[in-house]
This record gives sequence, structure tokens and C-alpha cells, in this order.
Amino acid sequence: MSIESDFEEKIDPIQEWKMYRRHLIFKGIGTGVTIGLPVIVFISLYVGFEFFDFHATNVTTWWWFGLAISFLSANLFSQYLFDRRTKINLRDVKRSTENLREEIRESIAENLRPSITVLIGKDEVRRAAAKLFSEVLECSDINDKFIHHFGAANLSPTSEEIRDSQSNDDTEESSIERLGNVIEQINDSSNGIQIFRHLRIWKPEQFKTRSPKLQEDFLKWLENQIKLMQAGPNYQIVDSRRAPVWGDSRNSIVTAFGYLDVVGDGENGFHISGQEISQRMRELLRRHAEGARAKSTKPTRYGHETVELLEILHSKLNKSMDDSKDGANSVPEDSD
Repeated sequence: MSIESDFEEKIDPIQEWKMYRRHLIFKGIGTGVTIGLPVIVFISLYVGFEFFDFHATNVTTWWWFGLAISFLSANLFSQYLFDRRTKINLRDVKRSTENLREEIRESIAENLRPSITVLIGKDEVRRAAAKLFSEVLECSDINDKFIHHFGAANLSPTSEEIRDSQSNDDTEESSIERLGNVIEQINDSSNGIQIFRHLRIWKPEQFKTRSPKLQEDFLKWLENQIKLMQAGPNYQIVDSRRAPVWGDSRNSIVTAFGYLDVVGDGENGFHISGQEISQRMRELLRRHAEGARAKSTKPTRYGHETVELLEILHSKLNKSMDDSKDGANSVPEDSD
């Protein structure tokens, strides 16, 4: 899309002709008044000389005085009407021009110039995520009230970060508080936001190969996903072999308004704003994550009605971790 074509689409030729015709009409009226008044005065003088006794001073003086006042009043009134209407037309044209300029600017910003912001540090990443989620919350179109997660980006603050945020005397809302408040709102099912998380969940054989710390983190994350699904039907997990595995170093968040790519443990990333590019990225990522047709690789969906399957998986993994701990703590007795 070019700026010229967008500008042509925004201008209504019929409306433009109406405004130009109105301008010509009032310009013609002003010109007619300017030329016609002297003619009317001349005709009035001629009529006065023909039908009144010029020597009857008491009659002609008052008549000429009234005639002069009448013409002067008519001239001033017509000039006032013309000036007033001209100002109104100019104000309408100015307002229409400003609205058109603003529409073109918004169209360029939305379709021609998607902004790309490089994010350095968890603070910038969290603020970008909060901005992305807030746009979905404030959206009035039900078709745009969705969030797609590809992977499981860890934006949760550590206990040390929470302490630092609470001890900070700055009155401005911290990125941790801002993101936490927004996430709490989007997880509220009453807001009607559909949340989809595409990732590859650890199976028992993968879980056993991870360190105890990662096993605990995964179980806590899985427990939180179960709570979200139990809260309402708006949260779903799409378990796909083609999606990022839990714990991958790169994750993405896509809405109708932007795309956020998170690298590492939320330390860096980049944010792309723009509906057109966001829609394209969403289609490509979904097609890749959900495109498997073979039964063995077909994605599995978990939601409000199938949350029991995740609860079973959580129990199995939790038992597996406990068994590993018991095995590590048991010491064989020495034989005599």
C-alpha cells in the first residue's frame, strides 16, 4: 500500500465537490452583493427623483435618510452573513483536513511502518509484554480478544526482584507490578480473552533426565496451568511436537496488535507492533505448530473439560520426582 493510494481512498470525491460548490455559491453571493448594491442605489435615486417632489424638503430629506440607512443596514447584514458563513466553511475544511491527516498518519503507522523495538533487560521485556496484554484488554472487538503463546516464556520475578521492587521508594509502578496486574486481569475469564499456549510438554522420560531444580520449576508451572484451566474455558494448551519445548531459550507472544519475541530467561527480546505483520506471524506459527497430520504427531489440546489429563500427568511426574529423591537418600547397609 502506498501513501498516495491511501490518500486517494480517504478523500470522498462527492464530498469534495459539495464543499467546492458551496464555496462557489457563497463567493458568487458576495460578488453579487458587491456589484449589485451600487446598481440598486442608482435605481433608487432615479425612482426618488421621478416620483417625489425634489423641492419638498421635508419629504425628500427623510426619504433619502431612510433609504441610506436601509442600504447601509442591508450591506452590513449581508457582509456579516457572508463573513460568518465563510468562517464556518473554513473551519469545516480545516477540521476535515486535520481528520484526514490524522487518519492517514494512523494508517501509515499501522500498515506501512510497523515499529520494531529491541528490548534489553527483564524490565523492558516485562513492560513490552504488559503493553501487549493491555492492548488486548482495552480492545472492544471480540474477534481481537486473544493471546497466543508459543513456548513458556518465564517472566515471573524472583524473590530477590520482588524485594527490590517493594523496597523501591519510586511512586511509578514497577514493571513487575504492572505485568502482574495485567496478567491477573487477562486470566480473569469474565474478560472474555481466549488464551492459547502452544508448546511441547515434558513427558515422564524427558522429565527424569532433568535436574531436580528444573523438575520442581516444571511441576510448579504445570500446577499453575491446571488452576488456569479449572478457572474457566478461556485457557487452552496445545501440546505439539513442533512447538517449542518447555524451557526453550526462545518464546513468542502474539496478539492482534503485536508480536513479542523473548530470548533466554526473559533477559532480552524484541517487540513488533502492527496488526498486519502480527496476523502474518500468527498464521505462520500456528500453521507450523498445529500442521502435523499424522496421528503420532497430531497436537493434543488440554482445556477446561480435559484438565484431568494434565492432573494425571502432574501426579505421575510428582511421584517420579519423589521416588528419585528417596532413591538418592537411601544408603545401602554394609554386609558383615
